[in-house]
Order: sequence, then structure tokens, then C-alpha cells
Amino acid sequence: MYDNVTIKGHLNIKSGENVTMYVKGNFKMSGASSLTIPNDSSLTLIIKGALEIGAGSQVYTPDKGLTSQGLPVFSIYSSYSGTGINLTGGTEEIYAAIYAPLTDIQISSAIGFKGSLLGKSVSVTGAGGVHYDEALGKAKSGNNGGSATAARLVFKGWQYL
Repeated sequence: MYDNVTIKGHLNIKSGENVTMYVKGNFKMSGASSLTIPNDSSLTLIIKGALEIGAGSQVYTPDKGLTSQGLPVFSIYSSYSGTGINLTGGTEEIYAAIYAPLTDIQISSAIGFKGSLLGKSVSVTGAGGVHYDEALGKAKSGNNGGSATAARLVFKGWQYL
């Protein structure tokens, strides 16, 4: 769990690992920073503040949106109210599943976005585009621990501390 995250260098997820990061504040990438999620790995980012992937920063994700275990390769869950997700930089396509029902999402660059977006509003400008991936509808939402019923994600509301 982190108060704020600012990436000015390189953040690499270990191959074969599924990482969950909790951020109580903001998550920011700028300059020549990069985030790399290799094949068969995933990053779940749960954030209360704003997320910004700015000019010059890169996010490298696998070509397919799900790991072999059926997890989305990059998931972003946000409870931020207002303009809270800004994807304004990079030249690589970003593959992610974003769930931010209170957040205004802005994509304004030449990057391509693959995955799914749910926000209070979504604005796409520039030469980039958004491509919905139907495979994310088959994503697993956790480990059911051997239970006879399938695991599922149920949104019951936000808890503010």
C-alpha cells in the first residue's frame, strides 16, 4: 500500500506474477518512465487519487488482454471523483480494464487503447483510438479457493476513510 506513486524510471512486474498495488493518493508516470507487464503477468491497481500517464512515458503490456489464468493483464479500479484518469503520453498501445464509475477519463494522444473503459465520462481526442476487447468479459475475478461456486467481483460501494 502506498500514499502516492510517482514513476520517473522503470517499473517492471516480475514474469509470471500477479501483483496488486493499493494507492491511497495519486499514481503518476512522466518523462521517460515506463511500466512493463510481461506475458503471463498482471498488475491490478486500486487507486483513490488521480492516475496520469503523461507525455514521454510508456506502458508495455502483452498483446492479449488475459493471462493464461484468465486475469486481465492490467486492471485499474478508481474511486476518484472528477477528472482522475489521464492517458496523455506514450507511443505503445495500452491494454487495460478500467473501472472508474465516478471518474472522468481522458485519452488524448496518439496511443491506442485496447481493453475496456467504464467511467463517469470518457473523452478520446488526438490520433489514438479505443478498441473494446470482448475477451475481458470472460476474465476471472479472483480465486474461489476450491469452492463449488465461481469467484465473482461484487461492487457494494466505496468506503471513505
